[in-house]
Amino acid sequence: MKKQQFLDNEGLNVLVNEIVEATIQSLSISAGTNNGTIKLTIDGTVHDNISVKGLGSAAYVSKDTFAASSPTFTQAATLSNIISGESFTIMLGKIAKSMADFITHKADAITHLTAAERTNWNDANSKKHTHSNKAVIDTLTQAMIEKLNSVASGAEVNVQADWSATDITSDAYIKNKPTALPASDVSSWAKSAKKPSYAWNEITDKPSSFTPITHTHTKSQITDFPSSIKNPNALTLSLNGTSQGGYDGSTAKTINVTAASIGAAATSHGTHVTYSSTPPKIAGNAAVGTASTVSRSDHVHPKQTICDTILENITITAASFSTSLVATYSNSSILDTQVPDVFFAKDSIAVASKAGITVETAAGQLKLTAKKAPTADLVIETLFLRNTI
Repeated sequence: MKKQQFLDNEGLNVLVNEIVEATIQSLSISAGTNNGTIKLTIDGTVHDNISVKGLGSAAYVSKDTFAASSPTFTQAATLSNIISGESFTIMLGKIAKSMADFITHKADAITHLTAAERTNWNDANSKKHTHSNKAVIDTLTQAMIEKLNSVASGAEVNVQADWSATDITSDAYIKNKPTALPASDVSSWAKSAKKPSYAWNEITDKPSSFTPITHTHTKSQITDFPSSIKNPNALTLSLNGTSQGGYDGSTAKTINVTAASIGAAATSHGTHVTYSSTPPKIAGNAAVGTASTVSRSDHVHPKQTICDTILENITITAASFSTSLVATYSNSSILDTQVPDVFFAKDSIAVASKAGITVETAAGQLKLTAKKAPTADLVIETLFLRNTI
């Protein structure tokens, strides 16, 4: 194993001198690759990582480089002691914090007494004294002191005058009081137990007119308020042309309206037509009624007498059928409750034989649906439509 050699400053100097004396070739020293070491280059041969006592884990820096360098640091945030073994930059930060706080403390004029302030304090301490009534003195205010200063000399408190006092040296004595009050000085009304009333002509400075102001009154405040008020526009009532008199709201009025008063027949009065006594017909043709005869309430209508509609000369072209093989014919006479009952004139062809066409109705419209497109126009010479019951 290679023996590792440690050099102190003196050993390093000896080593260098021996090398110099033993050779006349070049020699240079620089920082080693590892911290705490140096690198020697002798005649071009490099000897690296030579440990140097005292460097520890610090990098080697030549004295020329160290002398020319400007170390940087950050001032510490709080005051703290320097600890052995900590880095140089941390120590500088702690020292900078201590110096800054010292400069601030030194410049604080409130914390530090001046020579004049110290003299005044010493003088006040030598003249200090106590008061036995300190508690009373502490309650005094500037307002109380100013009030005391405003009291005239010789003034007394709570002096009460006495009309009957005769001692002129007494504080209660009233000087120059009259011995009697002449009756002529006081009017008789002034001695009354109640305040007097005044006549209108005795009141002075009264206005010659009184300007009205907007105000309201309740009904109870009006003494002559009427119990009823007439309507200025009276209502005249007539029954079947006969006047029943006017109504203006001043008094209550009742008008009895009867059938006779309005020209109507009594409830027992019969109608002006006669009812047919013939039983209702179930089938057949019903006779046309007259003005003097009406049907019984339980009457019926034969099927063939109900709402027939006749449409003539209807032509529906083959081209009018759409892709769904539907064609429509519009006519305002068609009702949605009617069903087609087709009758053709002489030589006409039945609808059903034309491409299997079926007929339906809707309000105002005739709908023809074909199973296949017809090859010729469809001509309906006469078409009957009737309601179903």
